[in-house]
Amino acid sequence: MGRDDYEGFDLLKATPAGRRRAFSQVSNLPVVIIESDRDNGDKDAKQRQFGFDEVKPFYNGRGTGTLGVARRSNDVEEHLFQASLVISQNAEVDGSEALLQRIVHCHADKKHHKTGTRDVARWFERQTAADVGGFLSVALSRERDILEAYAAAFDSIETRYTDSGVLKNERIIKNHAQVAACGHALKVLFPTMSDYLREGLTEYLFLRAKAREQRLAADHPLVEQFWDTYDYLSIQLTKTTSRLDPLNHESKPGFIAVNFNQYTEACRNCGQAMPDVGNLKKLLHTSSVRRFVASNRCVYSQHEKKNVKCWVFHEAKLPTLED
Repeated sequence: MGRDDYEGFDLLKATPAGRRRAFSQVSNLPVVIIESDRDNGDKDAKQRQFGFDEVKPFYNGRGTGTLGVARRSNDVEEHLFQASLVISQNAEVDGSEALLQRIVHCHADKKHHKTGTRDVARWFERQTAADVGGFLSVALSRERDILEAYAAAFDSIETRYTDSGVLKNERIIKNHAQVAACGHALKVLFPTMSDYLREGLTEYLFLRAKAREQRLAADHPLVEQFWDTYDYLSIQLTKTTSRLDPLNHESKPGFIAVNFNQYTEACRNCGQAMPDVGNLKKLLHTSSVRRFVASNRCVYSQHEKKNVKCWVFHEAKLPTLED
């Protein structure tokens, strides 16, 4: 792309002003974010995470940040995001459903490496943008041809993904079809690109779209961990207390009422890892396996014989508590 020694930038090492400038620096070029999510379970993990929902407006080309103009007026300056965003990191990006719908997640590994791969990689390490950075100028000179090839491929691929009967989410279909169509349009610049390679790319992105829909249909990993731990603790505590479902304070069938203080104490006593409660409480509203009903509701405990503040969930799809 003509940028020597550019790998990307680390959001966690940048100030808000630096981030804004990096996002506004270029147009029609990729802005690469590297290793900006380093949550490894440590207690200070919050300090080493970036909220990717902050970049969600970039999807529609909205502003990278608003600055006040030094005049005696209400004028502001807002640079629009005109680049493409690439997130390169080991950890899969996590966030809201709206954010995850906007990301096309492609993974890379070393399975394709073979004899000679190392030599090719080291050859590229020695090159400069002046030697091998011809892609940008050639792409710009064939802009009309590339866009026509892209538009034709996109219509075909989007229809194919939609008619598959597997994919349902319109935004996921659109985004993955767009990236696949960009791959097809590369044939304008690389005439020797085989139909087999383009078909393989189309199928690969179809599978990535399918995986993304499955990810959104399932509960967040922290929510899944919460319910797995809940089920384990219920079995263990039943053995020692002789109570049936000892963590569930709700006596009405079909509902689960969990008191978080009791839950965290049970985790400590049984040697179970406890995720960050603040993050967990934000995510439990999205629980689908056991559908969320209410938070901090006073429930008359079947065990304590008094009112206890609990988070309430459906154990199955049954009538609500009000019913």
